[in-house]
Amino acid sequence: MLPAGGVGAVRDPQDASPAWYCSKCGAEQYETDPIILEDGRRMCANCFQDRVKELLRVSPAIVADCLGMRYEEAI
Repeated sequence: MLPAGGVGAVRDPQDASPAWYCSKCGAEQYETDPIILEDGRRMCANCFQDRVKELLRVSPAIVADCLGMRYEEAI
């Protein structure tokens, strides 16, 4: 049996310090969390989803353009 923290010991992920904090909501983020950048600021996945939903509501044409799609409105 290995002593706590000895060679080969498995670290508990719950003990890890945050690698960074979301610039929008301040949530702790860890090395395995995705990083989404907006204007050079890091955003968590939840805030990114909220941003995409906002863009879909406010300007679906921008989202369509980013996806290489064509957006048309009826006249």
